[in-house]
Amino acid sequence: MNISIYSYYATLLIFLVIVYLISQDQQLAAAIDLNFRAFMLNLRKFWLMIKLHPRNFITNWQFERKYRNKK
Repeated sequence: MNISIYSYYATLLIFLVIVYLISQDQQLAAAIDLNFRAFMLNLRKFWLMIKLHPRNFITNWQFERKYRNKK
């Protein structure tokens, strides 16, 4: 692994600046929270669209396998 220590310092510095800005401005904290919630909602919607699509062959195969022995 050839990651320089400076990349860790840069990442830590960016993280600390964001934490400082969030602690100082409540509207920024609310905006970041809203964006995070919207991202998670879209991720869940995308996952459900993939999983519950009627022509998804993997899901159909799982249901067929699950209920094949129950008939």
